[in-house]
Amino acid sequence: MDSQEKWEQWAASLHGEDLNSFDFQETDEDKKTIHSLKKLHQVREQVAQVQQLQPELLAWDKLKNRIDRKSRNFRLWLNYAAVAVISILATGLGAYFMGSQFPGDQYAAVSCPKGQITNVTLFDGTNIWLNSGSTLKYPKTFNEKEREVYLEGEALFEVAKNKKKLFVVHTADADIKVHGTVFDVKAYREMTNVETVLIEGSVEFVSGDKSVFMKPGEKLKLNPASDKVTVLEVNTTDYTAWKGGKIYFNNETLENLTIQLERWYEVKFRFGSEGVKNFRFSGVINKDKSLDYTLNIIQSINKVEFKKDKEEVLIQEIK
Repeated sequence: MDSQEKWEQWAASLHGEDLNSFDFQETDEDKKTIHSLKKLHQVREQVAQVQQLQPELLAWDKLKNRIDRKSRNFRLWLNYAAVAVISILATGLGAYFMGSQFPGDQYAAVSCPKGQITNVTLFDGTNIWLNSGSTLKYPKTFNEKEREVYLEGEALFEVAKNKKKLFVVHTADADIKVHGTVFDVKAYREMTNVETVLIEGSVEFVSGDKSVFMKPGEKLKLNPASDKVTVLEVNTTDYTAWKGGKIYFNNETLENLTIQLERWYEVKFRFGSEGVKNFRFSGVINKDKSLDYTLNIIQSINKVEFKKDKEEVLIQEIK
């Protein structure tokens, strides 16, 4: 059986035929390939049952039709196709299970897995970028007066202008109110502060009885424990570059830096001593670079060394 026939059998299986009837007995590599395809097919069926993922099914069909059946690199194409579909399904599963945490069917939720950056557009035209490990919850229909969303993590909002409907971002410790503007909010659960950076327009930052109107180019930091609010001028491009895979740090503690690295590289850090947590770092982290590359840069700037142990990285001071 040639490559084209194998592909047609696999395509047919997506429409209900028995995948176990395939005759892939030529080589060990063929056996490995069909074993992977079986797993992929099973996962897709499970997701479809749970969420009826019509967009994902359409995406699979589009991807399938783009593959050149006459290509000599059939097997390579097939591997890429499998990876692409698994990524699509994983996103669908993440969104479904996050949504199941909220009671009733009035809300939807989008979860951005660690190591990824997600873009979502709401039905009012508002465009939102979610950073790694973030979750956005929003009603399926906005009410007549407000457009409310709930954020845990970091997101960059480009809010569609609507003078009649206020847009409100709720976090655990504060609310940000706008009519139409661009701003970044960082409110991860493990963070000690809530931060907002205003790129354009105006926002009202509200926490308890405190209310602060921000101007473009300002960064507001709230410490919920002390109820202290700090506002300073910043270079806003440093706080929006993360959607393109870069994060700029200016005199940031090593502890806060590793929190971001954990989200991007799906690794755990452990400090050899409490003092190392307060070491400072200024520079840029590029998501396209490997973890080893990034750690080498940090080592060259700070008197620390990184020791890998399985999925954990130990940080020790060099004396």
